[in-house]
Amino acid sequence: MRFVYKAVDGAGFTHKGTLDAETETDALQQLFERGYTPISPRAESVTQTEGVRSHSAAIRHADVIALIRELATLLKSGVGISDAFLTLQDFTKPCSVALWR
Repeated sequence: MRFVYKAVDGAGFTHKGTLDAETETDALQQLFERGYTPISPRAESVTQTEGVRSHSAAIRHADVIALIRELATLLKSGVGISDAFLTLQDFTKPCSVALWR
């Protein structure tokens, strides 16, 4: 299955593209392995007959900034990166259920 993504790298540059994966979780894992942080609420599957399926609204710039600030605060306080993302997941579940599973 092909997935469309939008992500940022460690320097903050935005990347868009597609990748092949069995599941959305596999697609997200591939992005993390590339050093990208997904900023789309979810990977979107693409088939030749149906095009792109959009299941969510765009994430506002202010929301991304708030998320990054929260992450920075957690990391500065000594929380490990995995625990920091799990904590952020608990606070952002309504808009990113599929993103962190």
